[in-house]
Amino acid sequence: SHSFDAWLVLKTIYHFTCPSCLKREPEIKLTEDHIKPIFIGGTDDIWNIQPLCVVCNTKKYTKTIKYEIPCSRASNGCHGLLAERK
Repeated sequence: SHSFDAWLVLKTIYHFTCPSCLKREPEIKLTEDHIKPIFIGGTDDIWNIQPLCVVCNTKKYTKTIKYEIPCSRASNGCHGLLAERK
């Protein structure tokens, strides 16, 4: 499992942006999406979580999809952040 603080850090890494539609909070509400769904063996560990808006999370449904962090919005890029998440 993961903590609320870890979720906030993850949202910060993603620049409070849904990596699927590129909309940002507060325009949308980010939800915790399991990259690999729990029912097919995924975990609730923070490394299996990505922030998706409700619409994109619903569209993804039970698929295993890992969206990339929207780096173009980062002031210094995010290659280091990507390496830390692996």
